[in-house]
Amino acid sequence: MTTQGNIGAVHMLNRIATFLARRDLGALTKAALRTSAGIERADLLLLLGSSLPRTAEWAAAAFASGIAERFMIAGGIGHSTAMLRAAVREEPRYSDLELEGRSEAEIMAHISARTAGLVPSDILLETVSTNCGDNAIQSRRVLKQLGLSPRTVILVQDPTMQLRTHASFDLYWNAQAEGIQLISHAPFVPQLVVRDGAFAIEPGIDAGPIWSVERFISLLLGEIPRLHDDEAGYGPRGKGFIAHVDVPEDILEAYRQLLPEFGSLVRKPG
Repeated sequence: MTTQGNIGAVHMLNRIATFLARRDLGALTKAALRTSAGIERADLLLLLGSSLPRTAEWAAAAFASGIAERFMIAGGIGHSTAMLRAAVREEPRYSDLELEGRSEAEIMAHISARTAGLVPSDILLETVSTNCGDNAIQSRRVLKQLGLSPRTVILVQDPTMQLRTHASFDLYWNAQAEGIQLISHAPFVPQLVVRDGAFAIEPGIDAGPIWSVERFISLLLGEIPRLHDDEAGYGPRGKGFIAHVDVPEDILEAYRQLLPEFGSLVRKPG
C-alpha cells in the first residue's frame, strides 16, 4: 500500500475501533458513574475474560475504590486463553503465576488480587464460558445460584469486543424487560497510526501486552459481520446470539472498502 493508502485505511480502521469500544462512562470511576449513569455505586462490576491482562488491574482498582458492591470475573478456556497466558508471561510481576489449565477468570482473579489487595472472597468467578454469549449465560447462572440479582451492572471487556458483549448481555439477561441497567466501559480506545510506513497500535495508555497489528485488524473487521443485523449476523435477523445493534452506514461502508486489502484477516462468523 502507498502511504496515502495507509492513511486512508488507518482512518477507516480507527472509526471501526472507536465504534466497537463502547464507553458509557468517560472513566472507570465513581465520579464518572455518578455523572454518566446517575448512580453512586453499581451493584456489580463484571470483568469479561480476554487476552489483555491489564484489564484485570483496572477493574480491580475500580472495585477497590468502591465503584460497585460486588466484583465478578467471567471466562473459561476459549480462543483468547492461550494469548492471555502468553501476555501474562511477558509481565515480570506475574512470572510466578500458575497458568496451565487455569481459566481466564482464574488467571485474572490472581492478577486482581495481587494488584489491588483483594482477597478471594472479594471476587465471584464464572469459569466455564467460552464466548461472549456464554459469558452472559453462565455469569447469570452463577449469580442466581448465589441468590444475587444485580440491577446495575458495569461491563468491562477487551475494547474490540465491548459492543458485542453489551449486546449479548442485553439479550441473555433480558435487560430491558427486566429493568437491568447495563453500563459498558471499554478500558481504552485503541487506534492505529503509521510509523515509518508501517502500522502500529496506539492504546493511549499503558495497556501492557496487547494484540499484534494483524490480530487487531482481524478482530476489528471480524466484528462487523457479527454485529450487522442481517441473515448472516448474530442479531435477531440472523443467528439470534445478540440483541439488535444499529451499525451506522459509514461503519459498514468502511468495512466494505477495507475488505479488498484485509479480507483474508476477517474472522468468519461461527
